Amino acid sequence: MISEIESLMEEQKYEKIYKIAQTKIKNQELSGWYFYYFKWLYYLSGYYTKKYSAEVVLKEMKTLYTTASEFELNKDYLSDRIVNTIAILYAFEKDYKKALFYFNKIDLKFKNRVEVFEFNKIQLRILYNKVKTLFDMREIEQTIATCNLGVEQSIKTENMSLIGNFYYYLGKAHEEFLSSKEEISLYYKRALHFFEVLNKDLYIEILKNKQQKYLVEDC
Repeated sequence: MISEIESLMEEQKYEKIYKIAQTKIKNQELSGWYFYYFKWLYYLSGYYTKKYSAEVVLKEMKTLYTTASEFELNKDYLSDRIVNTIAILYAFEKDYKKALFYFNKIDLKFKNRVEVFEFNKIQLRILYNKVKTLFDMREIEQTIATCNLGVEQSIKTENMSLIGNFYYYLGKAHEEFLSSKEEISLYYKRALHFFEVLNKDLYIEILKNKQQKYLVEDC
């Protein structure tokens, strides 16, 4: 079940996640980590399926984070995932200072071990969410530094799932930084390469539609 849920998360199939989580948290025999995990999923998917407002979900996430058993929350990085959700919601609401405050509460030190929940993959996702927030805040130098960290850790941990996204935001950030056309082009072309390798069709379409001038061969 957990493996199935994590796959659905990757595919952003929040309606399915919501129905599963809704059933699970009604189960009175469910307790400990599993209860907290499905409660987090219930409100997370509830937000993305427009069943709950950001205000309601933020309240529930904060309550979960502050009242749930610390011992249980520390298992499999559930605490980090809850805090990441809080940060993302504040970013969506354009309250970037609070978003960054919560991102900075997360320990982003990468671990040299493989675990059930692929810790490094979760950390890369959190790092990418932080990149988007920094860019929206127009903190361009911090965006570039965080993107570079994302690329570095993607290579170090041999996880390419988000490296294209980091290169894409490096391109966007260097556009804002008024870097040379050649340098901007390099980042966008690298982003496109990884999007194509990973069959990220939506990202390919966005990149080609918005940044075509940087993708032509004479850049």
